[in-house]
Amino acid sequence: MSKGKGYAFSGTKGDIVNTIQTLPPKPDKNFLKAWNDGTSPEVRKNTPDTFYKHKATGLKVRFDPATLGAPKFNCNDHWHVYNPNKTSKLDKYLDEDGNPVKRDSNPSRKIQKGSLDNMTIREFGDRYYFHDSSIEKVEFDADKKILKLTIEFCFWMQEWYDKSEPKNGLILVTFENVSRFEYDESIAGRIFSDELDSEIRRNSFDDDGALIFVSVETVDFSDDAEDIYYTLKVNAANVEVEELERYTL
Repeated sequence: MSKGKGYAFSGTKGDIVNTIQTLPPKPDKNFLKAWNDGTSPEVRKNTPDTFYKHKATGLKVRFDPATLGAPKFNCNDHWHVYNPNKTSKLDKYLDEDGNPVKRDSNPSRKIQKGSLDNMTIREFGDRYYFHDSSIEKVEFDADKKILKLTIEFCFWMQEWYDKSEPKNGLILVTFENVSRFEYDESIAGRIFSDELDSEIRRNSFDDDGALIFVSVETVDFSDDAEDIYYTLKVNAANVEVEELERYTL
């Protein structure tokens, strides 16, 4: 297949863009039907990264799995798409639209939203710092054993925060195969309602491995009123996090 003057194989840029935009969250069996694994033994020995070549187009990509606690993009699963016509580090990769971008630039990484899946609850609790974030919505399906928390999240307080990104946003945390979900009686009447608006003070673990959110809710703004502190405890087989939006307050 010949290469044209553009930054993709001649006559196939549309196909390549479609290939880039349909990359899965991580390599799986269906992915490997169309891609050859070209990861060398030396790479496998020294890094979790894996390399692939598309069987039809010859496009090369690299998958970098998330590293818990790592700064910036390395805390998310992401792909690098190699520019088949690269001339230097300034055009080494392709962005999601097939355009050349330099190495280590934001567009050079195809970040997988919500790609931090199948975390253990310990990995989740150790990775995310929730102080000053707030629980906006609680949904629990007892039959399916799924708990969902919509959280207004302080990205800027995380060790891996990228200062070029907005400081705040919404994330959806999904706990699957929940074996324990408890909350204080003080919020029993509001926990599943839109009235809940609680600020998280800290998160920790109890002796049984359950994640504990200690939160405070202001229900009375008069001078002599006291805030209500309560705990929410959850244990689950795995946790997924999806970033819904970002903004700066």
